[in-house]
Amino acid sequence: MIVQPAEHSGDAAFVILQNDHTAFAGQLVRHFGNDRFAPLEPAELVTSLVEWHDEGWTDLDKRFLADPDTGLPYNLASTPMSELLPTAELTPTLGEARHPFIGLLSSMHSCGLFNGRYGLEDAALSDKLPPPARKRVDALLTAEGERQERLRAELLADSTTAHLVDDTLVLRTYKALEFFDIFSLYMQCEHPSRHQETVMRHVPVDVEPAHDVTITVTPLGHGSYRVSPYPFDIEPFMPATTGRYLSPQPSGTDLRALWSAADSAEQRVHLCA
Repeated sequence: MIVQPAEHSGDAAFVILQNDHTAFAGQLVRHFGNDRFAPLEPAELVTSLVEWHDEGWTDLDKRFLADPDTGLPYNLASTPMSELLPTAELTPTLGEARHPFIGLLSSMHSCGLFNGRYGLEDAALSDKLPPPARKRVDALLTAEGERQERLRAELLADSTTAHLVDDTLVLRTYKALEFFDIFSLYMQCEHPSRHQETVMRHVPVDVEPAHDVTITVTPLGHGSYRVSPYPFDIEPFMPATTGRYLSPQPSGTDLRALWSAADSAEQRVHLCA
């Protein structure tokens, strides 16, 4: 899950389940595309992919494992590797059950977390890990590589899905998925009062990699952001994240019970060109 730091020390943090993180991303994908940005195809599969791109976290989130350093559930980035790696395997397994194309791209997303997003980032997380963790990650990358080859062959063997393994289509879909994920994480992982201008590279305009653009997101205050170039089909666009507020708790507190008793809350952002 994502634990967004409070604006002031000691205040309640905004806690977001991974499925609520991906629901926000799903709002983005449903409105992606305009006169400049070509719509994503096949729309139904891509939308489902984005809406469920972290589905493997569902059971882990339900456990509400406490971080002893914060008195809150483990944040995404601080989740122990022993808990994180199974989600990276389970997500593409669940995606594959939905559709081989979703499984293929889900697998790429899981691998991209460790291999520098297939060259879209300058450094790979796996290179910075200690040897025991690196060994487990390497095993994951090998297994997911085999999964991807199997799913590509399955798609190619069916005349109705063979077009889905076109390299330009797969790469564009992957880059779009990463954009929706990174955009969502930018909005959710830090308190809005501390947001700084950021850039998101390799956002696909169409299937031609040479046409990719860098999108700049500029905070304007009070939950408003300028997005340039603007990739959505409505303006202003006001997607929302659902979560609940939790305060740091002593060791041994049942965080799941506190979460269940807390009121649902919403953070809405205002996006403009």
